Amino acid sequence: MADTWIINASPLILLARIGHLDWLEKMVANPLVPAKVIEEVLAGQAFDPTANVAVKWASHYRVENIEVPMTIQVWKIDPGESQVIAHALQQPTSYAILDDAATRRCALSLGISVFGSIGIVLRAKKSNLIPQARPWLEKLKKAGLFANDHLLQIALAKVGE
Repeated sequence: MADTWIINASPLILLARIGHLDWLEKMVANPLVPAKVIEEVLAGQAFDPTANVAVKWASHYRVENIEVPMTIQVWKIDPGESQVIAHALQQPTSYAILDDAATRRCALSLGISVFGSIGIVLRAKKSNLIPQARPWLEKLKKAGLFANDHLLQIALAKVGE
């Protein structure tokens, strides 16, 4: 179990849509959700009824926003994503849970360990929470995950599917 996962909006929303925010609690000792991320999820609740589920879950793991260093600001990424990365910078044993490719590049350039919604499913399989990753990756894709079939095949190969 990793010490801390700092979770962005997309993975929260997608896991709420497939009904498995509980995986996070089963796989990580300390999930954290910056206040700005919760605000962003709340902003979408008029369009997505699962946003309420995500916000309710995330409120138990809410952390205050912190100052975002210039090394993150220059990337001009979303405020919630900036908070995830800023928090991860302060906690060396943490993972930033991000789906957006540009944001992941920012985090990686700063030496932060990163994975996203696909990585959560792969970890759920490796933790024996699910017997197969493929059906859940397909559900994530139907729920709005932006991932091409080639990426999903690469992910599935990592868990022997």
